[in-house]
Amino acid sequence: MILRFYPLILGTLLLVGCDNTSTASDAVQSQMGSAGAIDSASARTYRLRLTQLGAADQQDRQEFMTTLRQYGPGSTQFATVRRQMEHQDSVRLREFLALEKRYGWPQKSQVGAEGVGYAYLLIQHSPEQIQVSYQSKIQASYERGELSGADYATYLDRMLGYQGKPQRYGTQYAIRVLSNGREESYLLPIEDLSQVDERRETVQLEPLLPQLVPGTLVFKPGMK
Repeated sequence: MILRFYPLILGTLLLVGCDNTSTASDAVQSQMGSAGAIDSASARTYRLRLTQLGAADQQDRQEFMTTLRQYGPGSTQFATVRRQMEHQDSVRLREFLALEKRYGWPQKSQVGAEGVGYAYLLIQHSPEQIQVSYQSKIQASYERGELSGADYATYLDRMLGYQGKPQRYGTQYAIRVLSNGREESYLLPIEDLSQVDERRETVQLEPLLPQLVPGTLVFKPGMK
Protein backbone atom coordinates (compact mmCIF):
# COMPACT_ATOMS: atom_id res chain seq x y z
CA MET A 1 0.00 0.00 0.00
CA ILE A 2 1.36 3.41 -1.00
CA LEU A 3 0.87 6.03 1.71
CA ARG A 4 -0.08 9.53 0.62
CA PHE A 5 -1.03 12.55 2.66
CA TYR A 6 -3.72 15.16 2.42
CA PRO A 7 -3.95 18.80 3.50
CA LEU A 8 -4.47 18.54 7.26
CA ILE A 9 -1.87 15.83 7.67
CA LEU A 10 0.56 17.19 5.13
CA GLY A 11 0.88 20.60 6.74
CA THR A 12 3.72 22.96 5.90
CA LEU A 13 6.84 21.24 4.62
CA LEU A 14 10.34 22.61 4.94
CA LEU A 15 11.50 24.72 2.02
CA VAL A 16 14.75 23.79 0.33
CA GLY A 17 17.18 26.01 -1.50
CA CYS A 18 17.25 25.10 -5.18
CA ASP A 19 17.14 26.57 -8.65
CA ASN A 20 13.96 26.56 -10.71
CA THR A 21 13.59 22.79 -11.08
CA SER A 22 11.79 22.75 -14.41
CA THR A 23 14.38 25.03 -16.00
CA ALA A 24 17.32 23.06 -14.64
CA SER A 25 16.10 19.63 -15.68
CA ASP A 26 14.82 20.84 -19.05
CA ALA A 27 18.28 22.22 -19.82
CA VAL A 28 19.91 18.91 -18.95
CA GLN A 29 17.45 16.98 -21.11
CA SER A 30 18.09 19.37 -23.99
CA GLN A 31 21.83 18.72 -23.72
CA MET A 32 21.23 14.95 -23.65
CA GLY A 33 19.09 15.07 -26.78
CA SER A 34 16.32 12.90 -25.28
CA ALA A 35 15.13 11.81 -21.86
CA GLY A 36 16.04 8.20 -22.60
CA ALA A 37 19.62 8.92 -23.65
CA ILE A 38 21.40 7.82 -20.46
CA ASP A 39 23.52 4.68 -20.55
CA SER A 40 22.43 1.44 -18.92
CA ALA A 41 24.78 1.78 -15.96
CA SER A 42 23.43 5.26 -15.20
CA ALA A 43 19.87 3.99 -15.57
CA ARG A 44 20.55 1.22 -13.04
CA THR A 45 22.05 3.73 -10.61
CA TYR A 46 19.10 6.08 -11.06
CA ARG A 47 16.57 3.29 -10.57
CA LEU A 48 18.30 1.97 -7.45
CA ARG A 49 18.50 5.38 -5.80
CA LEU A 50 14.88 6.21 -6.61
CA THR A 51 13.86 2.89 -5.06
CA GLN A 52 15.85 3.64 -1.93
CA LEU A 53 14.45 7.16 -1.63
CA GLY A 54 10.92 5.95 -2.24
CA ALA A 55 11.22 3.15 0.31
CA ALA A 56 12.48 5.62 2.92
CA ASP A 57 9.58 7.96 2.10
CA GLN A 58 7.09 5.16 2.71
CA GLN A 59 8.79 3.96 5.88
CA ASP A 60 8.61 7.46 7.37
CA ARG A 61 4.92 7.72 6.47
CA GLN A 62 4.17 4.36 8.01
CA GLU A 63 5.72 5.57 11.27
CA PHE A 64 3.81 8.84 10.91
CA MET A 65 0.46 7.07 10.58
CA THR A 66 1.23 4.63 13.40
CA THR A 67 2.06 7.53 15.73
CA LEU A 68 -1.02 9.49 14.62
CA ARG A 69 -3.31 6.56 15.39
CA GLN A 70 -1.62 5.71 18.67
CA TYR A 71 -1.22 9.18 20.19
CA GLY A 72 -3.48 11.52 18.20
CA PRO A 73 -2.77 14.69 16.18
CA GLY A 74 -2.29 16.94 19.23
CA SER A 75 0.32 14.80 20.96
CA THR A 76 3.98 15.62 21.54
CA GLN A 77 4.90 12.26 20.01
CA PHE A 78 3.05 13.07 16.80
CA ALA A 79 4.59 16.56 16.57
CA THR A 80 8.08 15.06 16.91
CA VAL A 81 7.52 12.40 14.25
CA ARG A 82 5.97 14.98 11.93
CA ARG A 83 8.97 17.32 12.23
CA GLN A 84 11.32 14.42 11.57
CA MET A 85 9.37 13.36 8.48
CA GLU A 86 9.29 16.91 7.11
CA HIS A 87 13.04 17.20 7.56
CA GLN A 88 13.67 13.87 5.82
CA ASP A 89 11.32 14.92 3.00
CA SER A 90 13.49 17.99 2.41
CA VAL A 91 16.67 15.88 2.43
CA ARG A 92 15.18 13.39 -0.03
CA LEU A 93 13.94 16.19 -2.28
CA ARG A 94 17.40 17.75 -2.48
CA GLU A 95 18.87 14.43 -3.54
CA PHE A 96 16.13 13.82 -6.10
CA LEU A 97 16.65 17.26 -7.64
CA ALA A 98 20.36 16.49 -7.97
CA LEU A 99 19.58 13.14 -9.61
CA GLU A 100 17.11 14.73 -12.00
CA LYS A 101 19.59 17.43 -12.93
CA ARG A 102 22.08 14.71 -13.83
CA TYR A 103 19.80 12.17 -15.52
CA GLY A 104 16.62 14.05 -16.47
CA TRP A 105 13.05 13.38 -15.39
CA PRO A 106 12.73 9.57 -15.08
CA GLN A 107 10.90 7.51 -17.66
CA LYS A 108 9.75 3.91 -17.54
CA SER A 109 12.33 2.85 -20.13
CA GLN A 110 15.07 4.02 -17.76
CA VAL A 111 13.90 3.22 -14.24
CA GLY A 112 10.77 1.10 -14.63
CA ALA A 113 7.22 1.97 -13.61
CA GLU A 114 8.15 1.73 -9.94
CA GLY A 115 10.93 4.28 -10.35
CA VAL A 116 8.58 6.75 -12.05
CA GLY A 117 6.09 6.20 -9.24
CA TYR A 118 8.70 6.92 -6.58
CA ALA A 119 9.71 10.13 -8.34
CA TYR A 120 6.05 11.16 -8.31
CA LEU A 121 5.83 10.47 -4.56
CA LEU A 122 8.92 12.55 -3.84
CA ILE A 123 7.41 15.48 -5.73
CA GLN A 124 3.99 14.99 -4.11
CA HIS A 125 5.65 15.22 -0.68
CA SER A 126 7.48 18.44 -1.53
CA PRO A 127 6.53 22.10 -0.93
CA GLU A 128 3.65 23.55 -2.95
CA GLN A 129 5.80 25.59 -5.33
CA ILE A 130 7.86 22.52 -6.24
CA GLN A 131 4.73 20.47 -6.90
CA VAL A 132 3.30 23.17 -9.15
CA SER A 133 6.55 23.46 -11.14
CA TYR A 134 6.36 19.76 -12.10
CA GLN A 135 2.85 19.82 -13.56
CA SER A 136 3.93 19.44 -17.20
CA LYS A 137 6.30 16.55 -16.41
CA ILE A 138 3.76 14.67 -14.32
CA GLN A 139 1.10 15.17 -17.01
CA ALA A 140 3.53 13.86 -19.65
CA SER A 141 4.23 10.76 -17.52
CA TYR A 142 0.50 10.11 -17.26
CA GLU A 143 -0.07 10.62 -20.99
CA ARG A 144 2.73 8.13 -21.75
CA GLY A 145 0.97 5.58 -19.56
CA GLU A 146 3.81 5.65 -17.03
CA LEU A 147 1.77 7.06 -14.13
CA SER A 148 -1.52 5.65 -12.90
CA GLY A 149 -4.78 7.50 -13.30
CA ALA A 150 -5.21 7.46 -9.52
CA ASP A 151 -1.87 9.19 -9.01
CA TYR A 152 -2.61 11.77 -11.68
CA ALA A 153 -6.06 12.45 -10.22
CA THR A 154 -4.51 12.98 -6.79
CA TYR A 155 -2.03 15.43 -8.26
CA LEU A 156 -4.70 17.36 -10.19
CA ASP A 157 -6.97 17.60 -7.15
CA ARG A 158 -4.13 19.01 -5.11
CA MET A 159 -3.26 21.57 -7.81
CA LEU A 160 -6.91 22.70 -7.88
CA GLY A 161 -6.83 23.08 -4.11
CA TYR A 162 -3.76 25.29 -4.33
CA GLN A 163 -5.73 27.52 -6.73
CA GLY A 164 -8.69 27.73 -4.34
CA LYS A 165 -10.84 25.60 -6.65
CA PRO A 166 -12.91 22.49 -5.78
CA GLN A 167 -11.31 19.13 -6.47
CA ARG A 168 -12.63 16.84 -9.22
CA TYR A 169 -11.91 13.30 -8.10
CA GLY A 170 -12.34 13.38 -4.32
CA THR A 171 -8.81 12.37 -3.41
CA GLN A 172 -8.29 15.17 -0.87
CA TYR A 173 -9.69 14.95 2.63
CA ALA A 174 -8.91 16.14 6.14
CA ILE A 175 -9.41 14.99 9.72
CA ARG A 176 -10.97 17.01 12.52
CA VAL A 177 -11.42 16.29 16.22
CA LEU A 178 -15.00 16.66 17.46
CA SER A 179 -16.04 18.03 20.85
CA ASN A 180 -16.46 14.47 22.15
CA GLY A 181 -12.84 13.69 21.26
CA ARG A 182 -13.73 11.49 18.30
CA GLU A 183 -11.87 12.02 15.02
CA GLU A 184 -13.87 12.51 11.84
CA SER A 185 -12.61 12.41 8.26
CA TYR A 186 -14.30 14.68 5.74
CA LEU A 187 -13.96 15.43 2.05
CA LEU A 188 -12.56 18.80 1.04
CA PRO A 189 -14.65 20.95 -1.38
CA ILE A 190 -15.49 19.11 -4.59
CA GLU A 191 -17.29 19.96 -7.81
CA ASP A 192 -20.58 18.22 -8.57
CA LEU A 193 -20.42 15.49 -5.92
CA SER A 194 -23.27 13.57 -7.56
CA GLN A 195 -21.08 12.84 -10.61
CA VAL A 196 -17.83 12.12 -8.79
CA ASP A 197 -17.95 8.34 -9.20
CA GLU A 198 -18.32 8.67 -12.97
CA ARG A 199 -15.20 10.85 -13.00
CA ARG A 200 -13.36 8.47 -10.67
CA GLU A 201 -14.12 5.52 -12.93
CA THR A 202 -12.17 7.17 -15.77
CA VAL A 203 -9.01 7.13 -13.63
CA GLN A 204 -9.57 3.68 -12.10
CA LEU A 205 -10.53 4.91 -8.62
CA GLU A 206 -13.09 3.04 -6.52
CA PRO A 207 -16.50 4.65 -5.95
CA LEU A 208 -16.52 7.43 -3.35
CA LEU A 209 -20.21 8.00 -2.60
CA PRO A 210 -20.68 4.68 -0.74
CA GLN A 211 -17.89 5.77 1.62
CA LEU A 212 -19.72 8.95 2.68
CA VAL A 213 -22.54 9.52 5.13
CA PRO A 214 -25.48 10.20 2.75
CA GLY A 215 -26.03 13.89 2.05
CA THR A 216 -22.72 14.95 3.62
CA LEU A 217 -19.00 15.18 2.88
CA VAL A 218 -18.22 13.13 6.00
CA PHE A 219 -16.71 9.68 5.65
CA LYS A 220 -18.43 6.80 7.38
CA PRO A 221 -16.51 5.50 10.43
CA GLY A 222 -13.63 3.27 9.42
CA MET A 223 -13.58 4.39 5.78
CA LYS A 224 -10.54 6.70 6.25
